[in-house]
Amino acid sequence: MAVPDLPLLDAADVPAALTAQVERLEGLDADTSFHRYISHAPHMVDFFWRDFYTHVFHEGIVPLRTKEVVRLALAALSGCTFCRIGDIDSALKNGLTQEQVDGVLALDPSSLPADEQVAFALAVRLSPFAFSDEIMDPADWSELRQHFTDAQVSELLLCTSVLAGVGRMLVISGFVPRVCELPAPQA
Repeated sequence: MAVPDLPLLDAADVPAALTAQVERLEGLDADTSFHRYISHAPHMVDFFWRDFYTHVFHEGIVPLRTKEVVRLALAALSGCTFCRIGDIDSALKNGLTQEQVDGVLALDPSSLPADEQVAFALAVRLSPFAFSDEIMDPADWSELRQHFTDAQVSELLLCTSVLAGVGRMLVISGFVPRVCELPAPQA
């Protein structure tokens, strides 16, 4: 971790909304420094883990498996070890196969169904690590709308943007290294 000597709360002192996440990540040997630092602001913990993750990510109208693809694609682009550890585990638990996970981490979505390939492409486009400023054109919107309702497209855009922004913050603030410390998936 590149963050110098920040005061981290003990895992036992994190807000209830984050306790299970910290325990799960520690069980996977992931660094929970960010979680234990952000816990100094319980209202932000509630916003991100209760409001965003519980009500949007897990309970929204876009299929959870599709959001797992997006989150995994963003982790692949950021190189975030912390994200990959938790996201791989979650993606496998929510229906992706190991082959599909490996493909997404290798930035090859060809083993995914068409709707998930479209969501993957959106994640790549919105990632601050892909460095694309290309504005979506009518064909891009049409492709999204062929696979998702307008309400789902709205959720997908905002959900992907929140995840991408948090990923960027984790890297820039030094909570995770820019280069993934996990071995690359075997193609």
